[in-house]
Amino acid sequence: MPHSSSWRITGKVNANQKKNVDITEESSVYKDLSHLFENYEDFSHATYAMGGIDFTGKIDYLYKIDNLILGMGVGYKDGVYHHFTLGYNFFNFEFGGFIGGFHQYSDLEYDGQSCEDVSFYDDKYCRPFEDHHYRFNSSIMGGMFAGVYFDRLFFNYSMSMYKPSPTIESREDYDLSVPTIMTNYLTTGYRFNRWIEFSVGGIATYVEGVSAWNLGFTGGISLYLM
Repeated sequence: MPHSSSWRITGKVNANQKKNVDITEESSVYKDLSHLFENYEDFSHATYAMGGIDFTGKIDYLYKIDNLILGMGVGYKDGVYHHFTLGYNFFNFEFGGFIGGFHQYSDLEYDGQSCEDVSFYDDKYCRPFEDHHYRFNSSIMGGMFAGVYFDRLFFNYSMSMYKPSPTIESREDYDLSVPTIMTNYLTTGYRFNRWIEFSVGGIATYVEGVSAWNLGFTGGISLYLM
């Protein structure tokens, strides 16, 4: 059974449109029950920031036996992610999927009002509040990939999905409803030799519940250690 193994080190620069994703829908577990509590907070606005220019760095281990591809990797893109890969390779075509964890560095900004009863007649006093924080949040990620190879020229497509899980600092009783984010990469590249390849392409990110696509570009270089 023919087999081979290699380490791949990849560095990429991504430029994507900045977008503030609205995550206010059902942001408070007290949304429909607030009248039962003496003190409650009701959010009026919350956003999850994504996009801009960022750097991706990762290292993968790939093992091929017959036509089967097994792999695992770890990388950084706004946080640390790790994954396991399973795929199938033909002479000039390969495809597969991956699953892992995404420990993301998120940017969360929110504001609203805090209300409390001030009289026997249920009169309420409300005061505005706002906050902005950065923190790591863990979520599950997964996706698929496919590639076509013509000698040293190649075309790749990959798709990854994750659902961010930010929480409000010091307010664990609030459950933010964050949409699933799907990012598509379509790249082309050239393998100069057995050690170096270069790729460029486009990014299209789709946010659940938002009709507009978030577009961008990516480019990078990979080093193979056999």
